[in-house]
Amino acid sequence: MTDSSDAQVPATGSNDEEKEAKPAPDVKDLRELRRVVEATLSKDQILSDGVLQFNMNEDLMVLATIVAVHPKIVAAGGTAEKVVAIAKESPKLTWDDETKRIGPKATRTTLMMRDFPDEVSQSDVQEFLNGSPQSEDVCSIRGEANSILKTTTYFVIMDTEESTLNLALWLRGKKNQGCGYPRVREK
Repeated sequence: MTDSSDAQVPATGSNDEEKEAKPAPDVKDLRELRRVVEATLSKDQILSDGVLQFNMNEDLMVLATIVAVHPKIVAAGGTAEKVVAIAKESPKLTWDDETKRIGPKATRTTLMMRDFPDEVSQSDVQEFLNGSPQSEDVCSIRGEANSILKTTTYFVIMDTEESTLNLALWLRGKKNQGCGYPRVREK
């Protein structure tokens, strides 16, 4: 009669390989879960998702327990503990330990350029910004006219917070003679 316990014991080399290979799928699964949680809680997505919208507060924060049972999170293998851990370490999410809520991290990607005379058009502003090192990071430019003051404020949406800050620093000290929009100050 054969001893069945001998047939079930794997060889030592293959057991070590299994131990080393096993953490890789877990790391891959956690990366995928992080991607899903961050995408689900992005500002655009959270405002269009009925479940999250119903449960969020005025700061776009949602209880972690609600996020953990969201269908997209459950499908990616999420649990409340994993969701909280992801929120604590994610650069895209905010975790409020006091209220146990998760939400998208506020980003500062809009630069407001104020008090332009009405004669300065959006294309003039775009042309000026094309001279900056951050010109490729400009996503959009929108103007709002003030008919009483006869000025226009331009809102420049940038790709990242860093490019927004760099553009603001580049604009500092720039002024145009008589035209009203920033230009290199002549000495």
